[in-house]
Amino acid sequence: MTSFLAFAQLCATVEAVSGSLEKIDLVAAFLAGLDEAELSIASCFVMGTVFSPGLDLDLGVGPSILYEALARACGCPAGQISDMLRTTGDPGLVAAGIVEKRRPLGFAAFLDSEALSITDVYERFLAIARASGKRSQDSKIKNLQFLFSQAGPLEALYIARLAIEDMRIGVGEGGVRDAVARAFAGKGADSASVERGYNLTNDMGLVAVSARRGTLSELSVMINHPIKMMLAQLGESIAAAIGESGTAAIEWKYDGARVQIHKDGEKVRVFFGVGGPNIGANFHIIGEIFDRVYSGSPNTYTANEETWYVPPGSVSTFELTLDEPGSYTLVDHALYRVLKGAVGVLHVSGDWNPDIYMPEAADASH
Repeated sequence: MTSFLAFAQLCATVEAVSGSLEKIDLVAAFLAGLDEAELSIASCFVMGTVFSPGLDLDLGVGPSILYEALARACGCPAGQISDMLRTTGDPGLVAAGIVEKRRPLGFAAFLDSEALSITDVYERFLAIARASGKRSQDSKIKNLQFLFSQAGPLEALYIARLAIEDMRIGVGEGGVRDAVARAFAGKGADSASVERGYNLTNDMGLVAVSARRGTLSELSVMINHPIKMMLAQLGESIAAAIGESGTAAIEWKYDGARVQIHKDGEKVRVFFGVGGPNIGANFHIIGEIFDRVYSGSPNTYTANEETWYVPPGSVSTFELTLDEPGSYTLVDHALYRVLKGAVGVLHVSGDWNPDIYMPEAADASH
């Protein structure tokens, strides 16, 4: 079992070096020594991601929850936290400083406690993300309070940064991709195969474990796991791009909106994102309604909506079960955008349900 302190020490070392290749080497060496469960977690942690998009989980930790948990864990006034934040501008440094000055809190403070492991921290984050209902905020605070009460200053620094998903160590998706490839090169991993797996699954933890097993080539698109959205690369010319890719399908591109549709049995999920930069979209389906719309937290949803506004820079998930076969048109309800290409068609096959609708009966009535 790998301690969270070891992970925090890695992060501090990586943060202190400036060269990207050196950072990659450090991360690769650390990942290579983890078991599969820890590898799945740490490969996401190191780039500031707690959960993969396929889990539909969101921590929902803001500054007020973070600082209240710190205050409770360390017995310090809120004003002290505010003063340190104004000085440092970094919630992680604030957490480290507060924990370093922590006052003993009762008899429990004199008892030895087990060191936090990477898995311990992840499980507490899971509990935070799954907290719902009237007392959810208090539950989030108590779980963070526990982590800070068990952590030393260095651990607290990176627990706080993970809670707001901003690690500040200079390692992003590309760095972790290369680190995973380097760590498991002996199993056939390279940067291209790691990137392919990540683009298909959008789950760096899963990709890292597959690289460790030597099964990267088996990764493919998974239902309810949105594939990684990538921006287009600039080509030398149209002729050069087609020459490189071979046969090409050409379509009008509506900049700013991205749609993925996943089908699991009779349930359909539409993942709809708006890049903006300034204009949102009124996502609308013609001929059906959305059974559930998730916007923001995956723990809450709005039921039975036909049109939903998605702001620029946001993503919403639309869940529905289609009761009849046919072609269902997906549009932005600012319908002039249809002429610019903002339209899609969801084709559904199957038998008619006579209790809902029969086309012959409809034709006869007219």
